[in-house]
Amino acid sequence: MKYQFGESVPGIEFGVFNERAVRAAAGILFLVGFSSWWVAALTGNYVPLRAFGAFFMLDMFIRLFGNAKYSPSMFLGALVVRPQRPEWVDAEPKKIAWYLGFGMVSVSCLTMGWFALT
Repeated sequence: MKYQFGESVPGIEFGVFNERAVRAAAGILFLVGFSSWWVAALTGNYVPLRAFGAFFMLDMFIRLFGNAKYSPSMFLGALVVRPQRPEWVDAEPKKIAWYLGFGMVSVSCLTMGWFALT
């Protein structure tokens, strides 16, 4: 059996994700990231923003190169939407978007962390 990105669901030949869980995970990441950004903007303390960047990068790394259901935000998102009926969507567009997110957060962590530009 070859590697398949996404979950296997009976009756669907390609990898899929539950769109509801993915959106809940995105909302959780947005809430934490936006809160960290406000702390940095209002207090000048960039530690929470750097911590969020590292967490976001780890989360995207697990989604892309491990199994998405083990990423912390996807796990929490799946818990939040568990009572709802799954809405299965193709996994390939998610893969592209998550690669873009991983690339952007990698550049951000490199500049904020290693180059100390903040």
